[in-house]
Amino acid sequence: MSRILGPTLGGYAMVLLGVAGNFFLNGVSFLAVLWALTRIRYPEDERTRHESVWASLRAGFAYLHSERQMLVLMWMTAAVSLFGIPFLTFIPYFAKVQLNAGESGLGWLLASSGFGAVLGAVTIAAKGNLRHRGVVLTVSGLFFFLAIICFCYSHRFALSEGLALCEGYSGILMISCFNVSIQHLSSDAMRGRVMSIYTTSFLGLPPLGALLAGELSRHIPTGHALAMMAAVAALMFLGFFGFSPALRELD
Repeated sequence: MSRILGPTLGGYAMVLLGVAGNFFLNGVSFLAVLWALTRIRYPEDERTRHESVWASLRAGFAYLHSERQMLVLMWMTAAVSLFGIPFLTFIPYFAKVQLNAGESGLGWLLASSGFGAVLGAVTIAAKGNLRHRGVVLTVSGLFFFLAIICFCYSHRFALSEGLALCEGYSGILMISCFNVSIQHLSSDAMRGRVMSIYTTSFLGLPPLGALLAGELSRHIPTGHALAMMAAVAALMFLGFFGFSPALRELD
């Protein structure tokens, strides 16, 4: 028994030692970042009167309503979050039921979407300062919704992989344009409040959209429900671009 337990305990000790060493080195690597942060000097800000949460929230919405470009971007973000992003929740359904691809197929579909997102991020980084952001985010959003609609009716795994890549690529382009545009347009005093509203819309509405898609799936096929939601969002994007000069002038 001791001959068996001896090597086993020794192996566990080596594993624990390796994990501890990894955590130690990872912690040490943050020292350089912490040192750099201590060297940053910020200009003194003027002290402002402390506002209540509700007063601050009302001021943020009032400021957002007065800025037409940011307001239309916020409505477009809400459309994407409510009608587009919930599609990602149902990818396991398509992998198992519609494509009969199983767990490995689900992994490949998610990897394709992730690879497309990486390509989109690399494109943004390589391009630097994007021009005509209103056009870019509208076109990328339409491609995003079109890829979702085609994916919902695809029964070929290779085609679904390509559509997932297009969805990831166009989705990152669109979201990056939202982030950059809203932060660029907002004033320093209101940027935190505006980004709070944006984050709440972007992260808070997808669960409600997934709930809506699930309820629709009780009455119509799941693919039809998600495709219909994506089509509604695409029509909203076209409407925003057609009837909002502020969006068309966004550069």
